[in-house]
Amino acid sequence: MQKYSLKCKMQQHQKNHLTRIKSSRINRTFKSDYCYKLVNTNMTYKMAAANITEAVKKTDRTVRLNTIDRKKQIIDEAVKIIHKQGFDALTIRELAYRVNVSEPAIYRHFTNKEEIIVSIMDRMNVFDDELKKHIESISDREKKITELINFHFEFFQTNAELTSIIFSEDIFRNGKALPAKLLHIITQRRQIICKVLEDAKKSREFRGLSSCDLATIILGFIRLAVLQWRLTDFSYSLVEAGNREAKTLIKLIYNYR
Repeated sequence: MQKYSLKCKMQQHQKNHLTRIKSSRINRTFKSDYCYKLVNTNMTYKMAAANITEAVKKTDRTVRLNTIDRKKQIIDEAVKIIHKQGFDALTIRELAYRVNVSEPAIYRHFTNKEEIIVSIMDRMNVFDDELKKHIESISDREKKITELINFHFEFFQTNAELTSIIFSEDIFRNGKALPAKLLHIITQRRQIICKVLEDAKKSREFRGLSSCDLATIILGFIRLAVLQWRLTDFSYSLVEAGNREAKTLIKLIYNYR
C-alpha cells in the first residue's frame, strides 16, 4: 500500500512538471526530447523532474530581456499587427503569442492597448528631434522649407508601418489619452513648421501669408500625399512623388503677391 502511494505521488510529480513544460517558453523540440526521456528512460521521476526544472530555469534566463528591450519588442509587434490586420486585431493574447511570453508578462509593461498606442506615438517625438536638427543645419530658408517637407516623406517611406497608426482615425476615437497625444504631436509639428516659415517671412522671401496657416496647409498636403500612397498599397516611391509635389507648393508660396 505504501509502495502504491509512493508511485502515485511520483506520477503526480511527473504530471506537474510535464504541465510546466507545456506552459513554459521552451521550444517544442526541447519539450519533446525531455518528455520522451521522462516517460521512456529508466531515470527516476525525481531525477527527470530535477533535470527539467533546471532546463526551464536555464531557458528562461536565456530568453529574458530587460524591460526596455522587452517593451520595444512588444511595441514593434503591435505595429506589425495593426499594419497588417488592423487595430481590432491587436489583442493582448495575440501580442503575447507573437512575443512568446505570457499575457500577464505583457501587462507588466502596459496596462492596456491604449497605453501601447501611446508608446508607439512617442516614437514621433524622436522624429521631431531629428527634424529640428536637420533643418537647423540648413542656412538657405527656401531649402529649409523644402527639406522640412521632404524629411516627412523620407521618414514615412522608411517606416511605412507607422502610417497605419498615425493616419488612422479609428484608433484615435478610443479613450481620451490617444486624441490628446495626437493633438500634442500635431501642435508641436505645426509650431516647428510655423517657425521656419516665419523666419523666411521676416527676411521678406514671401509676404502676405500667415506662417501658421501655411503650416496647417503643409501638414494637410503631407497627410494627403501619404494617404494616396497607402491606398495604392505603397506601390510607388513616396519620396519621389512627394518631392515633385512639394516643389509646386513652394513655388505657389514664393510667387504669391
